[in-house]
Amino acid sequence: MEEFIEKHGAIMDKYDPQKRVGLMVDEWGTGTTASRGETGRVIPAEHSSDAVVAGINLNIFNRHADRVQMANIAQMVNVLQAMILTDKEKMILTRPTTSSGCTKVHQGATLIPVELTAPEYKVDQASVPALSASASRDKEGRLHLSIVNLDPTAPPRSQLRLQARRLKVSQVKCSRLHG
Repeated sequence: MEEFIEKHGAIMDKYDPQKRVGLMVDEWGTGTTASRGETGRVIPAEHSSDAVVAGINLNIFNRHADRVQMANIAQMVNVLQAMILTDKEKMILTRPTTSSGCTKVHQGATLIPVELTAPEYKVDQASVPALSASASRDKEGRLHLSIVNLDPTAPPRSQLRLQARRLKVSQVKCSRLHG
């Protein structure tokens, strides 16, 4: 997703350096294995990785907030990385919904650049940074930091630098999601 936004953003910057036109990301998310419920209807399986992927993508969208003006998850209810699962009158909110709720503090806020140094997380031949982060300051001056750990085995050691002026910390609140 990062590569997609960076490449398209570079093309848009060439023709629209004032960033008057926004980049709209339509249908982002993952496709996971589906299972059959008691009624025989296909019900998407919910995975912890869905929350991780949602958190990573939401951090990417926040880091590129100067260009990304809209981002729609692919399917909202009962399909793919659904935010809501239903079965007749029953409904549950899924892990991606929780990730989304944790990052909504960035909406309407001012992006704060983050420099993050973390080890790589490796699976087979693939390698990606073990942590994803984004930060913003809301209208009340509160700083919000979202960090996603991709490594399910351990929290990696890392260094984080925020480029925020006049940052005075008087209180810290932390929410931790794990599954």
